[in-house]
Amino acid sequence: FPNAKIALQYERKPEKIASLVYANRMGNGPESSGDGYNYRGRGYIQLTGRDNYTRVGRALGIDLVNHPELAADPATAAKIAVYFWKKRVAPRVGDFNQAGVRDVTRGINPAQRGLEKRQAQFAKVAQR
Repeated sequence: FPNAKIALQYERKPEKIASLVYANRMGNGPESSGDGYNYRGRGYIQLTGRDNYTRVGRALGIDLVNHPELAADPATAAKIAVYFWKKRVAPRVGDFNQAGVRDVTRGINPAQRGLEKRQAQFAKVAQR
């Protein structure tokens, strides 16, 4: 395989993989910057990308750019989740009495990745 040699450079190296996958996206610099790994998905909503870390950090008064690991702290992760709820979910959903899991998910995850799992988890919790 022609790409096998390249693939081996990334095998079992999450820092390199994230830096490659998220390079030059979401405000991240090139692969060599390490931004992809530094600003990888963290917290309850998987905050990802330097742009999001910058925007949310400013809004919450937390230096997430220089301390991205704080996004994984449960208290900070909760603040981030509430921020996204207020800014991206609530304005797009409208009537929560009529909203479904798909409607709520769209505010944070427009591509609806993991929707089926989220719907199953919601159904399980709703039965209690």
